[in-house]
Amino acid sequence: MSDVKLTLYRSGRLTPAGDHAATNPRFLEADAVCPQGRAGRTTGLFCASSMEEMATWHLANLQMRRAGYVAQAREIRYCGPMPYAYPVAAWDAASFTSAGEQELHDYWNSGRPADEVIADPAAFIASYPAWHWDSRIEILIDPAYIVSARPVSDKRLVLAAEESVADRLEWTLWPRRRSKGRALRPYGSLAGA
Repeated sequence: MSDVKLTLYRSGRLTPAGDHAATNPRFLEADAVCPQGRAGRTTGLFCASSMEEMATWHLANLQMRRAGYVAQAREIRYCGPMPYAYPVAAWDAASFTSAGEQELHDYWNSGRPADEVIADPAAFIASYPAWHWDSRIEILIDPAYIVSARPVSDKRLVLAAEESVADRLEWTLWPRRRSKGRALRPYGSLAGA
């Protein structure tokens, strides 16, 4: 099988997170049943297929900085085996405290080759109506196949984000400027919300 080349987006370090035995033992359980040849939750990096979607993760990382989350927005060039994409809601369902091993299998079974998902993300999410509460997608990659990574500026990210996320990003990044009514984008449609 030949390597694929993808441009992906990530907010965070370019290395897998720390001690999962202490921070998220469910990741270890998931990786025990991970299909062969796929990046696991403990060894992979979670990426988005667009800057718009990565903005939601970046906002969360910014808001969780005090808890140790790293908010570094990056555009990644990936060249390696086809990674898999998963509905974020599928992991949410698998990570509930009452979830069993079947939910972990359901999570892995929800995965599709990333190129298929990138071609039509809406159809991918629509194919899982039970997980309607979150339309985000995570692409798990092996960091060994990152060819290059470059920073994404806060301005570029705000301009690419969905309007409500962009508004919250601006308040988080530049609270003093926003309190004076200065913004990169007009947020008129949110005024009545």
